[in-house]
Amino acid sequence: MKVLLKALRLGTNTSEFGLYLDSDGFSTLYKTVTKEELITGVLDEAIPDGTTIIRVTSTVDCTNSVDIPVT
Repeated sequence: MKVLLKALRLGTNTSEFGLYLDSDGFSTLYKTVTKEELITGVLDEAIPDGTTIIRVTSTVDCTNSVDIPVT
């Protein structure tokens, strides 16, 4: 499945993010992306079928996360 992730706003104290998928219960880090990549957009053509949510979690300086539905 092809997915484009793009952030409109990210905190000033963020720099790197981990992507987790609901297709494995968010248990395994799928990919790490930078703040710059999320701002410009990350195109991933290998998201496993059956994935309905991508969790984006800050890995540096804070531990906030957001769940993004895949449509």
